[in-house]
Amino acid sequence: MVNVVSLSLAEILLSAQQALQLLSAYPFHWLGLILLFLVCVESLMFIPRVGFTLKAAVAAVMGVQMFVLFHEAARGQAPQWTTLFLGFTL
Repeated sequence: MVNVVSLSLAEILLSAQQALQLLSAYPFHWLGLILLFLVCVESLMFIPRVGFTLKAAVAAVMGVQMFVLFHEAARGQAPQWTTLFLGFTL
């Protein structure tokens, strides 16, 4: 059974503040990672017939790696662009 917990407005604002702190610690790393993610994923749309399917698959793998990057940043590590591609090594 799933236990659903409601967040108060103060908890939501605290989470948003912590997220902004993670982004502001390394702003150019994050900008570069987001641009790299968009270029990798959106460029697949130019492949005829299978572009959308490839885009969805690659975006799913790389999107999860963005969560890994945020987790590492929360632990005090600088985000690395190589982490964005670690999902493909599985």
